[in-house]
Formats: sequence, C-alpha cells, structure tokens
Amino acid sequence: MFELEFSKVDRLLKQSKALWQIHSFSCTDFPWEKQFPILANKLWAIADSELDIVDADHELLVATLSPSLKEDLVIQSAEWELELLSRDEPKESVFTLQTAIHSTDLTHFSAGIKGRKWQQITR
Repeated sequence: MFELEFSKVDRLLKQSKALWQIHSFSCTDFPWEKQFPILANKLWAIADSELDIVDADHELLVATLSPSLKEDLVIQSAEWELELLSRDEPKESVFTLQTAIHSTDLTHFSAGIKGRKWQQITR
C-alpha cells in the first residue's frame, strides 16, 4: 500500500545523505558546502537570532531553504523529489507510534536517540 511512497522517501534520503548525516558538534563548517554552495550561502546568511524560528517551523524551513537547494541541484543536473518535503501531514493518522508500539517497548526504540529528536519522532 505504501511501498511506492516509502520508495520515494528512501530515494530522497539516500540522495540527500550528505546534507543530514553529519556529526553536528564536530563540524565548524558545512561538510557539503562545496557540493551545495548556494544552500550553504543561504544558511550562513540567516541571522543567529532567526535560526531557531526557521528551524521550529517546517513550512518556513522548506520555504526558506528549498529555493537555494533547487538552484544547486540544477547546477548539478540532479533531480530530487523535493515535493516530499512539503507534503501536508494527514489530519488523522491511521495509527500513532504510541498505539502501534506497546509503551514498554518505546524505551527500546528510543535507545541512542537524543531527547529532542525522540520528541519529534513520537509526536
């Protein structure tokens, strides 16, 4: 039922791996800056006071950064399904993580996932 959708998401995650699979606190710059210079310049241009605001609002984050990412992808002649980033969340879910997984098992799945990220996953 969801095989095609998962396949698209999987492909996008693999394509964008350089952008998200980094060691956050061991970097002083963006390891992918040479590959995505327009996106990097856009990020460096965001004032520190605005970063938390942009990061907290998914729609604002996508609207702010996707034009720069698209420019970099055009230069690379790469095609990513960036519309997957803008999809509306369903109003009602068929199930939630809490109902799909017994609460005693949640601690097993949360092992190694830092607090804020785990909150995002379980929302």
